[in-house]
Amino acid sequence: MQYTIKGSNKSKLIAYVLAALIVLWILSGVFFRNTQPTIKENIHNSMAVEALPKVQYIKSHAVEHKKNIYVNGITEPKRMVNLKAEVGGKITKILVAEGQKVAQGDVIMEIEERERAALLEEAKASVHKREIDYTAAKRLSLKGFQAETKLAEASSQLEMAKALLIQAQINLDNTKILSPFDGIVNLINAELGTLVGPTISVDTTRAKDDRTLAVIIDTNPIVISAFISEQNIKKITLDTLCDIELITGKKFIGKISYISKISNPVTRTFRIEIEVENPDYSIASGLTTFVSIPIENKQAHYVSSSDLSINEEGKIGVKIVEDLSDEGENQTGIVGFVAISAYDYNKGGVWISSLPPRADIITLGQAFVKEGQKVIAILSENNSNIKK
Repeated sequence: MQYTIKGSNKSKLIAYVLAALIVLWILSGVFFRNTQPTIKENIHNSMAVEALPKVQYIKSHAVEHKKNIYVNGITEPKRMVNLKAEVGGKITKILVAEGQKVAQGDVIMEIEERERAALLEEAKASVHKREIDYTAAKRLSLKGFQAETKLAEASSQLEMAKALLIQAQINLDNTKILSPFDGIVNLINAELGTLVGPTISVDTTRAKDDRTLAVIIDTNPIVISAFISEQNIKKITLDTLCDIELITGKKFIGKISYISKISNPVTRTFRIEIEVENPDYSIASGLTTFVSIPIENKQAHYVSSSDLSINEEGKIGVKIVEDLSDEGENQTGIVGFVAISAYDYNKGGVWISSLPPRADIITLGQAFVKEGQKVIAILSENNSNIKK
């Protein structure tokens, strides 16, 4: 038996099939949607990242830094003496030259002896005679043949003769001008035949004192004189080791040997002295020096001056990257600002103690970004804080 479908029923069947297919197509879009971003979405996201400003940063770690006080100083001799004549006469010998090293007791020059040697011998003879007179007077006094006054007179004359002998010896010794300590002959201010004496002036064109015959200086150790402000003087202690740099560039280590207890009434600064060993006398007197005096240690970051920024409130500080993402080359973060608390200054930068122990400091592009702004953060190839 065969069945036939009427025309109207056939149209309804086709409509039902088409409706079912449409529903299935809609449902496939809901439950089987592709979760991967489309090419259009990828391009949009890439453009959004590229639109962010780029900065370069370093991973800075706090290190223990020795805070210093920096002052200028000048080198001076440890000791200096102007040698003068204590007896009159002409210079007969000059035994050293300017710049020559001498030891304590070395003869610098000699003055003619004149009659001083003869007077010394006469004084010795007088003492010998007075000793005999005193011995005889004492013997007679003990036997009762001479009064006590005669013994006292003999004793007095003996003591007077001894005093004259000492004076004669001193006068003869003073004809030799001696170095009072080890040092260097800085100046010879007399010539052979120059007449000198306690009240006689000599050449004044080279020496400040018109009776100076020679100048001896001791520059081992050399002394560096510097002045400390009243705010810092309490932070300075004796025997502290200091870094010294001469204007020539040479560097040395010195030790604080003196701290004045009285300030300069005009500048309100206190004078200190730093001694530096100078066995070869290579450090001259009168050189400008740069002195670094340590006062305390503290954990701090070193930041170059070029890395500093000023925020909208006019505060000086550094910009850092916070909340760094982990997206490879497109690493992003938020710009932060930390006002600096300068712990110490150095050539080209500053030591900061107000940052946390670890900080991502922006070193390039900080002038073009603001606090709170999202940025692309690129790690610097020189990924460390500079340690000075």
